[in-house]
Amino acid sequence: MSFARTVHHIGTYLVLAAFALLIVPDVTAPTVQHLSLFTVSNEFKLYNEGSPVINYGAFGYCLRVIPERATKDPTQPACVQSGVGYWATNIIENTYGYHSASIPYDVELTVSRLTKVFVLIPVATAAAAVAFALALFSSFFVSTVASMLAAFVAAFSFALAFVATCCAFVAFGAIQGALANNSHTSTRGDFDVGIWALLAATICLVLGATFLLFTCCSGHHKRKLESGNLEKA
Repeated sequence: MSFARTVHHIGTYLVLAAFALLIVPDVTAPTVQHLSLFTVSNEFKLYNEGSPVINYGAFGYCLRVIPERATKDPTQPACVQSGVGYWATNIIENTYGYHSASIPYDVELTVSRLTKVFVLIPVATAAAAVAFALALFSSFFVSTVASMLAAFVAAFSFALAFVATCCAFVAFGAIQGALANNSHTSTRGDFDVGIWALLAATICLVLGATFLLFTCCSGHHKRKLESGNLEKA
Protein backbone atom coordinates (compact mmCIF):
# COMPACT_ATOMS: atom_id res chain seq x y z
CA MET A 1 0.00 0.00 0.00
CA SER A 2 1.38 3.40 -1.00
CA PHE A 3 2.03 6.13 1.54
CA ALA A 4 -0.73 8.30 0.03
CA ARG A 5 -3.32 5.52 0.38
CA THR A 6 -2.26 4.95 3.98
CA VAL A 7 -2.73 8.64 4.73
CA HIS A 8 -6.11 8.53 2.98
CA HIS A 9 -7.26 5.63 5.17
CA ILE A 10 -6.10 7.44 8.31
CA GLY A 11 -8.06 10.52 7.21
CA THR A 12 -11.13 8.35 6.61
CA TYR A 13 -10.90 6.81 10.09
CA LEU A 14 -10.48 10.25 11.66
CA VAL A 15 -13.64 11.52 9.95
CA LEU A 16 -15.49 8.42 11.14
CA ALA A 17 -14.23 9.03 14.69
CA ALA A 18 -15.39 12.65 14.46
CA PHE A 19 -18.85 11.53 13.32
CA ALA A 20 -19.11 9.13 16.27
CA LEU A 21 -17.90 11.78 18.73
CA LEU A 22 -20.35 14.39 17.43
CA ILE A 23 -23.26 12.10 18.29
CA VAL A 24 -22.45 12.64 21.98
CA PRO A 25 -23.20 16.41 22.08
CA ASP A 26 -26.17 15.80 19.76
CA VAL A 27 -27.92 13.66 22.37
CA THR A 28 -27.03 15.67 25.48
CA ALA A 29 -29.78 16.90 27.80
CA PRO A 30 -32.69 17.02 27.50
CA THR A 31 -32.46 14.05 25.09
CA VAL A 32 -30.28 12.00 27.45
CA GLN A 33 -30.96 13.59 30.82
CA HIS A 34 -27.65 12.84 32.57
CA LEU A 35 -25.42 13.58 29.57
CA SER A 36 -24.30 17.19 29.28
CA LEU A 37 -21.98 19.79 27.85
CA PHE A 38 -21.83 21.62 31.16
CA THR A 39 -22.93 20.79 34.70
CA VAL A 40 -23.80 23.09 37.60
CA SER A 41 -23.89 21.62 41.11
CA ASN A 42 -23.73 22.50 44.79
CA GLU A 43 -23.20 19.63 47.21
CA PHE A 44 -24.12 21.83 50.19
CA LYS A 45 -27.49 22.89 48.81
CA LEU A 46 -30.54 20.85 49.83
CA TYR A 47 -33.33 20.75 47.27
CA ASN A 48 -36.27 18.34 47.60
CA GLU A 49 -34.27 16.20 50.04
CA GLY A 50 -31.32 15.91 47.73
CA SER A 51 -28.49 17.65 45.94
CA PRO A 52 -29.60 19.47 42.76
CA VAL A 53 -27.56 19.08 39.57
CA ILE A 54 -28.27 20.97 36.33
CA ASN A 55 -27.17 19.25 33.11
CA TYR A 56 -26.91 21.56 30.10
CA GLY A 57 -27.10 20.13 26.60
CA ALA A 58 -27.19 21.38 23.04
CA PHE A 59 -30.95 22.03 23.01
CA GLY A 60 -31.92 22.50 26.63
CA TYR A 61 -31.21 21.37 30.17
CA CYS A 62 -32.42 19.05 32.91
CA LEU A 63 -32.59 19.53 36.67
CA ARG A 64 -31.80 16.30 38.51
CA VAL A 65 -31.98 15.79 42.26
CA ILE A 66 -29.53 13.26 43.71
CA PRO A 67 -30.96 11.89 46.99
CA GLU A 68 -28.94 12.29 50.17
CA ARG A 69 -29.63 8.70 51.14
CA ALA A 70 -28.51 6.05 48.68
CA THR A 71 -31.56 3.94 49.54
CA LYS A 72 -33.96 6.58 48.29
CA ASP A 73 -34.98 6.54 44.64
CA PRO A 74 -34.01 9.66 42.65
CA THR A 75 -36.81 11.99 41.59
CA GLN A 76 -37.79 12.30 37.97
CA PRO A 77 -35.59 14.96 36.26
CA ALA A 78 -37.31 18.20 35.24
CA CYS A 79 -36.29 19.05 31.66
CA VAL A 80 -37.16 21.92 29.38
CA GLN A 81 -38.57 21.18 25.96
CA SER A 82 -35.88 20.76 23.31
CA GLY A 83 -35.40 23.85 21.18
CA VAL A 84 -32.88 26.05 19.42
CA GLY A 85 -31.52 28.44 22.04
CA TYR A 86 -32.60 28.63 25.67
CA TRP A 87 -32.22 30.72 28.81
CA ALA A 88 -29.59 28.89 30.81
CA THR A 89 -29.15 31.00 33.94
CA ASN A 90 -32.63 31.46 35.45
CA ILE A 91 -32.71 27.85 36.60
CA ILE A 92 -29.43 28.35 38.48
CA GLU A 93 -30.77 31.29 40.49
CA ASN A 94 -34.14 29.59 41.11
CA THR A 95 -32.52 26.37 42.28
CA TYR A 96 -29.59 27.62 44.35
CA GLY A 97 -30.92 31.02 45.39
CA TYR A 98 -30.41 34.38 43.74
CA HIS A 99 -27.98 35.73 46.32
CA SER A 100 -25.80 32.63 46.32
CA ALA A 101 -25.78 32.10 42.54
CA SER A 102 -26.51 35.44 40.90
CA ILE A 103 -25.59 35.82 37.23
CA PRO A 104 -25.23 39.31 35.67
CA TYR A 105 -27.87 40.11 33.04
CA ASP A 106 -25.28 40.68 30.30
CA VAL A 107 -23.97 37.17 30.90
CA GLU A 108 -27.53 35.79 30.77
CA LEU A 109 -28.16 37.51 27.44
CA THR A 110 -24.83 36.46 25.94
CA VAL A 111 -25.28 32.82 26.95
CA SER A 112 -28.84 32.76 25.59
CA ARG A 113 -27.66 34.03 22.21
CA LEU A 114 -24.71 31.65 22.03
CA THR A 115 -26.87 28.59 22.76
CA LYS A 116 -28.64 29.22 19.45
CA VAL A 117 -25.37 28.41 17.67
CA PHE A 118 -25.53 24.85 19.03
CA VAL A 119 -27.87 24.04 16.14
CA LEU A 120 -24.67 23.76 14.08
CA ILE A 121 -23.67 20.59 15.95
CA PRO A 122 -26.15 18.21 14.26
CA VAL A 123 -25.41 19.90 10.91
CA ALA A 124 -21.70 19.21 11.47
CA THR A 125 -22.60 15.60 12.34
CA ALA A 126 -24.51 15.16 9.08
CA ALA A 127 -21.66 16.75 7.11
CA ALA A 128 -19.15 14.42 8.81
CA ALA A 129 -21.28 11.42 7.81
CA VAL A 130 -21.32 12.59 4.17
CA ALA A 131 -17.55 13.19 4.25
CA PHE A 132 -16.95 9.70 5.62
CA ALA A 133 -19.16 8.14 2.93
CA LEU A 134 -17.26 9.99 0.20
CA ALA A 135 -13.88 9.09 1.69
CA LEU A 136 -14.92 5.44 1.98
CA PHE A 137 -16.15 5.45 -1.62
CA SER A 138 -12.85 6.88 -2.85
CA SER A 139 -11.02 4.18 -0.87
CA PHE A 140 -12.74 1.33 -2.73
CA PHE A 141 -13.09 3.06 -6.10
CA VAL A 142 -9.98 5.20 -6.46
CA SER A 143 -11.58 8.53 -7.31
CA THR A 144 -9.85 11.87 -7.06
CA VAL A 145 -13.17 13.73 -7.32
CA ALA A 146 -14.72 11.77 -4.44
CA SER A 147 -11.58 12.19 -2.36
CA MET A 148 -11.52 15.93 -2.98
CA LEU A 149 -15.21 16.25 -2.17
CA ALA A 150 -14.64 14.28 1.04
CA ALA A 151 -11.85 16.68 2.04
CA PHE A 152 -13.98 19.77 1.40
CA VAL A 153 -17.06 18.37 3.16
CA ALA A 154 -14.87 17.36 6.13
CA ALA A 155 -13.44 20.89 6.18
CA PHE A 156 -16.98 22.30 6.11
CA SER A 157 -17.95 20.03 9.00
CA PHE A 158 -14.84 21.18 10.88
CA ALA A 159 -15.80 24.84 10.38
CA LEU A 160 -19.28 24.21 11.83
CA ALA A 161 -17.94 22.17 14.74
CA PHE A 162 -15.24 24.74 15.45
CA VAL A 163 -17.77 27.58 15.69
CA ALA A 164 -20.04 25.49 17.92
CA THR A 165 -17.11 24.50 20.15
CA CYS A 166 -15.95 28.10 20.57
CA CYS A 167 -19.49 29.26 21.40
CA ALA A 168 -19.95 26.43 23.91
CA PHE A 169 -16.73 27.25 25.75
CA VAL A 170 -17.48 30.98 25.75
CA ALA A 171 -21.09 30.53 26.91
CA PHE A 172 -20.46 28.03 29.69
CA GLY A 173 -17.14 29.63 30.57
CA ALA A 174 -19.08 32.84 31.26
CA ILE A 175 -21.40 30.99 33.64
CA GLN A 176 -18.46 29.26 35.30
CA GLY A 177 -16.67 32.58 35.73
CA ALA A 178 -19.75 34.31 37.15
CA LEU A 179 -20.21 31.56 39.73
CA ALA A 180 -16.50 31.53 40.63
CA ASN A 181 -16.49 35.30 41.14
CA ASN A 182 -19.30 35.08 43.71
CA SER A 183 -17.58 34.69 47.07
CA HIS A 184 -20.90 33.87 48.80
CA THR A 185 -21.57 30.63 46.95
CA SER A 186 -20.31 27.06 46.76
CA THR A 187 -22.19 26.56 43.50
CA ARG A 188 -19.81 25.50 40.78
CA GLY A 189 -19.89 24.84 37.06
CA ASP A 190 -17.88 22.17 35.27
CA PHE A 191 -17.37 21.32 31.62
CA ASP A 192 -18.72 17.84 31.00
CA VAL A 193 -18.20 14.93 28.64
CA GLY A 194 -20.32 16.43 25.84
CA ILE A 195 -18.12 19.46 25.34
CA TRP A 196 -14.93 17.38 25.43
CA ALA A 197 -16.39 15.04 22.82
CA LEU A 198 -17.22 18.09 20.69
CA LEU A 199 -13.66 19.39 21.04
CA ALA A 200 -12.19 15.98 20.18
CA ALA A 201 -14.45 15.73 17.13
CA THR A 202 -13.30 19.16 15.95
CA ILE A 203 -9.65 18.09 16.19
CA CYS A 204 -10.37 14.82 14.34
CA LEU A 205 -12.15 16.73 11.58
CA VAL A 206 -9.33 19.18 10.92
CA LEU A 207 -6.80 16.35 10.86
CA GLY A 208 -9.05 14.17 8.71
CA ALA A 209 -9.68 16.97 6.21
CA THR A 210 -5.95 17.72 6.05
CA PHE A 211 -5.05 14.08 5.42
CA LEU A 212 -7.72 13.69 2.74
CA LEU A 213 -6.61 16.87 1.03
CA PHE A 214 -3.01 15.63 1.14
CA THR A 215 -4.15 12.50 -0.72
CA CYS A 216 -5.72 14.62 -3.46
CA CYS A 217 -2.63 16.80 -3.85
CA SER A 218 -0.22 13.87 -3.85
CA GLY A 219 -2.35 12.02 -6.38
CA HIS A 220 -2.44 15.06 -8.66
CA HIS A 221 1.35 15.49 -8.34
CA LYS A 222 1.91 11.81 -9.14
CA ARG A 223 -0.22 12.03 -12.29
CA LYS A 224 1.73 15.10 -13.44
CA LEU A 225 5.01 13.23 -13.02
CA GLU A 226 3.67 10.22 -14.89
CA SER A 227 2.36 12.46 -17.67
CA GLY A 228 5.75 14.20 -17.94
CA ASN A 229 7.58 10.87 -18.13
CA LEU A 230 5.27 9.67 -20.90
CA GLU A 231 5.89 12.82 -22.93
CA LYS A 232 9.66 12.39 -22.58
CA ALA A 233 9.37 8.76 -23.67
